[in-house]
Amino acid sequence: MKIERYRQITLALSAELQSGKYEKGDIFPVRSELAKRFKTTRSTVNRAMEELISKGFLTARRGAGTVVISQETRLNIAYVSPEWLMHYMPRPTDCKLVYFPAEEIFNSRTSLNKLSRFDGIIWSHPEEKDIPQIKKISAGIPLILINRISDGINSVISEYVDSFSKHVSERLAKHPTSTPCFLYCSESSAPYRKRYEGFVKACREHKRFYENIELPEDFASKQACLDARLADDNKELLIFADNWSHSGALISWAHQHKRQFGKDIFYTDFDNTEPEHVWGIITTSIIQDFDYLTETAFKTLLDLIKKTKTPKSIFLAPELRHGNT
Repeated sequence: MKIERYRQITLALSAELQSGKYEKGDIFPVRSELAKRFKTTRSTVNRAMEELISKGFLTARRGAGTVVISQETRLNIAYVSPEWLMHYMPRPTDCKLVYFPAEEIFNSRTSLNKLSRFDGIIWSHPEEKDIPQIKKISAGIPLILINRISDGINSVISEYVDSFSKHVSERLAKHPTSTPCFLYCSESSAPYRKRYEGFVKACREHKRFYENIELPEDFASKQACLDARLADDNKELLIFADNWSHSGALISWAHQHKRQFGKDIFYTDFDNTEPEHVWGIITTSIIQDFDYLTETAFKTLLDLIKKTKTPKSIFLAPELRHGNT
């Protein structure tokens, strides 16, 4: 993404101030001099100077010009996420973080205007359809995505393919005669598709046939679908789900058909941290560490703000919770 000229100048002058080139109390170069130095217009320099003043580097004093008042700045970071992820916002002491609900961001011109004034943006779990718009909003501002990938943008992502494939492979080895089934929704995002890739990878490595079962959204329809696909099969069931929203329907179905988890039905879902009293069992689940994701994203973003980095993706392995399914 092309960085706006005033931001380039702001970053360059910020680096000079932080390097100690100017002492506190020094008179900063006049704006006409800076315009000549950076080969740009006076209005562009004015905007850069406004940024430096707002960040606490400089102050404008009548009769004295622009004076250096600090060699350090407190970065302003925006954290944009769905409301269910807002509690995972980092809590740094040396930066100011402001939360913006993703559900409202595109409907609020005020919020969009505010984002343009931040030093960096952490955007957690955006809708894939919104990423082109996010690129436009964030043009020239260091940006990092959580659990999404897009060309030219840094990302911190839960690694699903190899981690899930390893777990599926271990279960296939323990149950050599079972046909593995994968439960999924048609409206799936990139992480869900990566989970499916991990499932298929393991099945192919073990040369095992597998079944895909597409489940609808509502509970009753899920159970009807499970009845149609599984009720006549008295063999051992080996089932994996792309997320934990399928778990309640499957657990209820298993109870109705007198199936016992850990004996004739084995099941793995994702991000199911519910305690035993919720489902009556503890599901075996692949669980993301959302705190670790956001903290890693925050540290990476600070590095991007302070240094020049090429876009890359950082993959973090989720953990396996051993349940009784």
